Amino acid sequence: MLAQYSSLGCNALDAYCLCNNVDFSNGLRDCSNGACGTAVASTVIAFGSAYCSTAFATHKPTTTGVGALPSCGQTCFNNMLAQYSQLGCPSPQDSYCLCNNVDFSNGLRDCSNGACGTAVASTVIAFGSAYCSTASATHTAAVTGVGSLPACGQTCFNNMLGQYSQLGCTSPDPKCLCKNVNFGYGLRDCSNGACGTAVASTVIAFGSSYCASATASP
Repeated sequence: MLAQYSSLGCNALDAYCLCNNVDFSNGLRDCSNGACGTAVASTVIAFGSAYCSTAFATHKPTTTGVGALPSCGQTCFNNMLAQYSQLGCPSPQDSYCLCNNVDFSNGLRDCSNGACGTAVASTVIAFGSAYCSTASATHTAAVTGVGSLPACGQTCFNNMLGQYSQLGCTSPDPKCLCKNVNFGYGLRDCSNGACGTAVASTVIAFGSSYCASATASP
């Protein structure tokens, strides 16, 4: 996966850039499940999660204004902001909500690769990563109890907690669960299917706040 840095829109060994592309963790997961078997793969996936946690923790965002991007990048970024409603967010100013939907970064990546070419697109993707890093750093999570979710969301959330063993954890420990991208993906997929996309955004936001609190806890 490290060797695929170019196709992932990154410079060589730029861990922060690699980890901001969901194809990196998805590729590691699929490769290790196929090559190692699911039992051993959980160890590889946990290593990848720890690798990315370190990359995020040590990254120093240097977000400049969108005006610093080439025009193709500005167009792509503003187009993604304009899709806030489809992304399940209340406004284009809610950067935390936008960044918690993988379609935001995936859309920015795909648009910039197509409109700018891969060489220039890496700059646009890096801008998006820094934008989202700042959004996460400045967000104050307000986690309420799971009981505040609709019944379909509670079922999905509790189902994911119940899968702690398959997620490589010894107990339903939030820190361990949230280190495995499949926890967030599973909650997203279940809630989209069980609740519908409109309601699912609330469940996904709850999961994001749950993991933000887990990560922030000592």
